[in-house]
Amino acid sequence: MSKVYTARNFNFNKNRMKRRTVSQKIKESELLVGSFVAFVIVVLSIFYIYQISSMATNGYEIEKHENKLNELKKENQKINIKLADLKSLNNFENENGNIELVSIQYDSINHITSSFSAVALER
Repeated sequence: MSKVYTARNFNFNKNRMKRRTVSQKIKESELLVGSFVAFVIVVLSIFYIYQISSMATNGYEIEKHENKLNELKKENQKINIKLADLKSLNNFENENGNIELVSIQYDSINHITSSFSAVALER
């Protein structure tokens, strides 16, 4: 005996693609664009927070180095003042006793005088 198939046993919906309306396609594309925009905003927010925190850290480091620079400048000024004091004539005269200097006898100095005013000689 042969089987007879009727139209009610055959499912047309399985073999046919589901149709979407234009408004459904628009909603899907809006959802996709919205997800992309949200992702970009999150990434840019993380990048912004990273930049702000690194700027704050760099600012703290710069301030620390500027303070160290000012301390070194003050120390340099103190050392220059001490050096100038050590180089002063007053200090040299105090140390004169420790240095063996020979006194000059003014009567043994001879002055040379020239009648020519020219410095260079002609050849």
